[in-house]
Amino acid sequence: MILALISPAGLGMGDVKLAAPVGLYLGYLGWTQLLYGGLLGFVLNGIVTVFVVTGNRTKHAAEVAHGPSMLAAAVVATLVTLQR
Repeated sequence: MILALISPAGLGMGDVKLAAPVGLYLGYLGWTQLLYGGLLGFVLNGIVTVFVVTGNRTKHAAEVAHGPSMLAAAVVATLVTLQR
């Protein structure tokens, strides 16, 4: 929510609404999953944004949603850290 308030054009409210249940679930699993899931979400979204910008030849990537990257990171963080 803080990131959306600081930069309203950077993160949509749908992404903010999705972050709450994803964060609660990862937090329930443990601090490791929460940390890895949160960081991996931003890394994945950065990679997706680079591909969108280079593929569309645009200078801005305001239309890239963070939600799918956040969900993918939550799944990966859950599966990788629970394997131990």
